[in-house]
Amino acid sequence: MRNLGKKRKMHLPVGTLKSTPVQTIMECKVMAHIEGSDHCPVKIKFSGITPIPSSKHPSFSTKYYPELSGKQTTLKSYFAPTKRKTLEDPSKKLPHSKRSNQQQSKLTNFFICKDNSNKISNKENPLTEIVSTTIGNNSESVSAWKALLATQSTKQQPPNCPSHNEPSVLRTVKKKGPNTGRQFWCCARGEGRADDSQARFN
Repeated sequence: MRNLGKKRKMHLPVGTLKSTPVQTIMECKVMAHIEGSDHCPVKIKFSGITPIPSSKHPSFSTKYYPELSGKQTTLKSYFAPTKRKTLEDPSKKLPHSKRSNQQQSKLTNFFICKDNSNKISNKENPLTEIVSTTIGNNSESVSAWKALLATQSTKQQPPNCPSHNEPSVLRTVKKKGPNTGRQFWCCARGEGRADDSQARFN
């Protein structure tokens, strides 16, 4: 279903035109050939009308519109070269103020530096003695810790396997590498397929 409605405009004459509209209006036509809007402009031609000069145009008159002032801006004017403000010559020095004449104090002046070279040299000897004694004691403590952990691991109850809930066994890494000698708990059952529930649980 198509809507073939039409928009009609009425022009109502006022004043002297209202009294004698037939003698005044000579021609009225719709200018449908002008495109660019959904409203077609209408042209009316009057006769026997003398224009009344106006002393002052109203403020809302199109005469005061900047776009209708007759000075149309072109696209070329936007790309025309313009004069740029140049900066002043850097060689020209700014006038010195009273504050600039004062010398700025250095940051190091706020800190008092004392000569601590003698104290540092005196403290170097006790430090070296402490380091040498601790290195000697470390080798003894490592062997003591190993012996302590070995006795505790034998006394400790083995944990249960999470899959079968049976006591696990203690294994030692024999392969050469960073983990050689380390011990770990694993399932006591033998190896089997991955889908076999009766085999070792990893």
